[in-house]
Amino acid sequence: MYGFDQDQTEKERRTWYDHNVLTDVQLRQRSAAVQLGALFQKRYHDGQEQIRTGKLELSRRRVRADWLAQAACRRRPVQLAGLARPADGSRRVTIGGLMIYYVAFQNGLNFMQSILLAPAGLYEDSLFLTNLFRFLT
Repeated sequence: MYGFDQDQTEKERRTWYDHNVLTDVQLRQRSAAVQLGALFQKRYHDGQEQIRTGKLELSRRRVRADWLAQAACRRRPVQLAGLARPADGSRRVTIGGLMIYYVAFQNGLNFMQSILLAPAGLYEDSLFLTNLFRFLT
């Protein structure tokens, strides 16, 4: 994700420059004098298309990863039904026993998510500060 954003930044700056050339009055007059308007329009539209394509591909990857993760999590409650059998050996599964295991499983998922999100937040903050200091120097 970080590498994608770094690549996109240059493309976005380039398309922003092309947009300014096309919309600023003085720059538009200069580009019209040497007939470069069509070139800047093509560069702007091509740059926007590349940015859109990149963002769509990133969204597709995220959707696939989220779908796989959710599919794996949906299997677990069904498997928990086997654990919810009473200790006396009967095959009777009660709703209460199933709910206890399901809530325990959900709490475990929330705990793991919080453990994994904390370092991710620290990493994002570190990247932000690194880019900020690089920009300021």
